[in-house]
Order: sequence, then C-alpha cells, then structure tokens
Amino acid sequence: MKTDNISIRKRRSRRKSRELRRNIKLFLIIGVACFVIAIIISFMIGSLPSFIEKTVSRQIEGEISRSLGKDLNIDDLKKKYKKFAK
Repeated sequence: MKTDNISIRKRRSRRKSRELRRNIKLFLIIGVACFVIAIIISFMIGSLPSFIEKTVSRQIEGEISRSLGKDLNIDDLKKKYKKFAK
C-alpha cells in the first residue's frame, strides 16, 4: 500500500513539473517576442540608438572626470580636440 501512495505522489509531481516547464517556456517565448518587437519599434522610431549614445557618452564623461580628478565639460573638450576626432 505504501508503494501505491508513493507512485501517486511521483505522478502528481511529474505533472506539476511538466506544467511548470511548459509555463516557463511559454512565458520565455512571450517575453522574447515582446522584447524583439520593442527593439524593432524603437529602431523604427529612432529612440534606442540615441538613448544608447547618450548613455555611453555619459559613462565616458564620468570616467574621464574620475580619471582626471576634475569636473570637465565634454562640449569644451569636443571643441578643443575636434581635429583629432576625424
């Protein structure tokens, strides 16, 4: 009688684990699809490339300020070293 009870528990846990795996796969597929659609829309609008550019330029500006130890204006540096950026 104990073995019957154990097999029923295993059967139930297998069903739950199958359902859990199926649900996780479904949510991952939906999440990836939404992410891809969001990237496509943002590239069509043009906001993502400018957002990435702003973020990267802020990080570069912060790193330059930290390494030199002073508060610098990036626009002034761009004007000063414009000939080297070509």
